[in-house]
Formats: sequence, C-alpha cells, structure tokens
Amino acid sequence: MTTRSRRRLVTAVAATAAVGIYFAAVFPTGQLISTYFAVRADRTQLAKLTTENRAYSKTIDRLNKPSVIGEIAREQYGMYPKGSVPYQVLPSSKLYSKS
Repeated sequence: MTTRSRRRLVTAVAATAAVGIYFAAVFPTGQLISTYFAVRADRTQLAKLTTENRAYSKTIDRLNKPSVIGEIAREQYGMYPKGSVPYQVLPSSKLYSKS
C-alpha cells in the first residue's frame, strides 16, 4: 500500500469516525435539550394548576357551609326559610323629608 492510499484510508476512517461521533453526540443532545424544556414547561403548568386547585378547594369548602348557601339563596334567588317573613326596607322618599 502506498503512502497516498494509506493517507486516503486514514482520512476516510477519520471522517467516518467524526460523522459517527457527531451523530452520537448531537442527536441525543438535541433530544435531551428539548425534553428538558418540555419538562420545565410542564412543571410550570403543574405549579399553576396546583395553585388553582387549592383556590377551588377553598371555594368549594366555603360554598358547602349552610350559612353561605342560605345567604346566596336569599340574595340571588329571593328564597327564605319556611316560616320566616321577609321584609324589604325601601329608601326614603323626598315627599317625607323636611327640606
């Protein structure tokens, strides 16, 4: 084998090795980086949803109290317990004021 053909063979082997190292290093690294950012985004979304769930749990606990249910029934739907007499206080009229 001549020096020239040996040089070509070494260059071809080195180029093949470099391409192999490139594919082994770059493709998994890119996938790892994209996975890292996906996990980071998912953690951020999970933290936000956890905070919202806590707020909803507090709202549910508050709305399950009988006093709050009664208050909503009176204020929003005009409902009153049986046997009670609702009174509505009207604003004063100008006819009755001493101006």
